[in-house]
Amino acid sequence: MYRLMKCEMLSCDDMNSDFTSPYQQTEVEHFTHFKAALKACEMANINGRSRFYVLNELGKEYYDCAWID
Repeated sequence: MYRLMKCEMLSCDDMNSDFTSPYQQTEVEHFTHFKAALKACEMANINGRSRFYVLNELGKEYYDCAWID
């Protein structure tokens, strides 16, 4: 199982005092096949200001042709 994730920077108005990170991670979609997840990620990154990435079932991110923690 692979998850397409979206990372976006929050505005100052969206952040509260106990929130430490200015970024919000949101799960967009699940995929059973890696190639489908990677293609969806590539397409999403072309069109938006947010950053999209793929996580595997162990929670590792696919980056620069490798799985990283």
